[in-house]
Amino acid sequence: MKKNIFIPLIIIFAVCFTLFLYKSFHITKISTVPLPSGADAVYTTFELINEKRLDDALSMFHPDLINEGNRESWKQNLKIIESIEIISIEPSDRKNWAEDEQVYKVEMSAIVSGTAKDAAIPNYGWNEGIDTKWIVLKKDGNLWKIVEIATGP
Repeated sequence: MKKNIFIPLIIIFAVCFTLFLYKSFHITKISTVPLPSGADAVYTTFELINEKRLDDALSMFHPDLINEGNRESWKQNLKIIESIEIISIEPSDRKNWAEDEQVYKVEMSAIVSGTAKDAAIPNYGWNEGIDTKWIVLKKDGNLWKIVEIATGP
């Protein structure tokens, strides 16, 4: 009679132990690729400009900054940049950031075409050599996009 009691207990234990092992070794990990940060958006934009992929670079601009009416003007503005490299990027005025807006102080080194060197804004606004810009980003859906490029905070 004692054998009959232990057999169901052994079966229950074996089933529970098997389920425990199954769950322990069959954990499904759902991974997602994180969206680019604001700083990533700045780096990407200027790398696209450096690669002369101006249409792709302009796609990184927020609709509040660029539209069909001024798109060609922006393209001409960026064409004069022969090369550009970000030296440093740091958050600026972080205490005033909003959920959908960020500001970065970006130090960059640029080489611009001879006819545009040190031309005043709105003509070009890119200085030869080391230059500092404040880049304001705003969310467009889930993506950070440039909404303003300024010479000061």
